[in-house]
Amino acid sequence: MVLFADDTPLMFKINRRELDFDEGNNSLAKVIQWFEKCIKFTLLNVKHVKTTLLLNNEELNLVDTPVFLGITLHAKLQWGPHVNNLWNRLSSAAYAVKKIRHMTDVETARLVYFSYFHSIMSYGILLWGNAADIDTIFELQNRAVRAIYTMGPRESLRDKLKDVKSQ
Repeated sequence: MVLFADDTPLMFKINRRELDFDEGNNSLAKVIQWFEKCIKFTLLNVKHVKTTLLLNNEELNLVDTPVFLGITLHAKLQWGPHVNNLWNRLSSAAYAVKKIRHMTDVETARLVYFSYFHSIMSYGILLWGNAADIDTIFELQNRAVRAIYTMGPRESLRDKLKDVKSQ
């Protein structure tokens, strides 16, 4: 699959001798299934009303938490599902920073932090940055910064966080 602007072409390499179109048919079925999903946004205090959307006389599948451009949306306009997904990804990134720091110096660990952890954390932060449960993300950031500088849990991070945020 190649994505460009609003076009989504599928390309397959098929051996002429083995005219096996199963891979192409399976991929096409998955793409059709993906594009048949939709989301209906509602506010928390609004009563739920059953809605049916049709496309070519077929009912569309309403989903509660689709991923759009890497951001997990929620039908009730909450950021909890996105923060949970983000926490899982950032936990792996913080672990990578910690493991790299055991094998290398501070500068290499900082490079891994900025290229891996910080890039994931900062993507879309203008949208989800005011989420109620964002503290879990900052705890992971503290864990990653402590790993860079091999700091203990009781040492102050104030100067190190300023150093990391100034980059």
